[in-house]
Amino acid sequence: MQPIEAMETAIAQTRSIVADISPDQYERATPCTDWDIQALLNHLLGVLTMWQALPSGDADMSALAGEYAGGDVSQSYDEIAAATLDAWRADGVVDNPVQFPGSEMPGAFAARMLAGDVLLHGWDLARATGQTVAWNQELAADVLEWQEEAARNFPPEVRARAFAPEIAVPAGADTMTRLVGFVGREP
Repeated sequence: MQPIEAMETAIAQTRSIVADISPDQYERATPCTDWDIQALLNHLLGVLTMWQALPSGDADMSALAGEYAGGDVSQSYDEIAAATLDAWRADGVVDNPVQFPGSEMPGAFAARMLAGDVLLHGWDLARATGQTVAWNQELAADVLEWQEEAARNFPPEVRARAFAPEIAVPAGADTMTRLVGFVGREP
């Protein structure tokens, strides 16, 4: 899967999950133990906002602390996601390095990183709200490949800050289940 296609697919998959969340669910716990649903929605929209600014070099980590989950969260998701995709679809963005706060990384790597973050947090939100989702297994395979690459290339302490230790999954588990276990979530 190409990086932009992975981003588009992850955003579309998670969009349907976000659309089925109501404000009366915001205080529910999520698999991300530090965040309830509202905090996780704010984080997800903050990530999309920050990634929107990566191609221009204006990304700021403070976007991750924004309050985005008030009002119509589906509308906010749609608007922020559309602007992010527009920024990444510009000629050459995915083929060139982007300026991440504090470092530079290949555009394709950053695009796949976003796809993974959006997909995994979509899973978190689906789990927290009891939604049944037909996961895109091709996207899950792409994200799992990226996660495995990142685990090989990032120092262990970086991975430990982002994910719990890997959880074993049953033999023959589908790719999404393997991905969820790989990043330390209980499938």
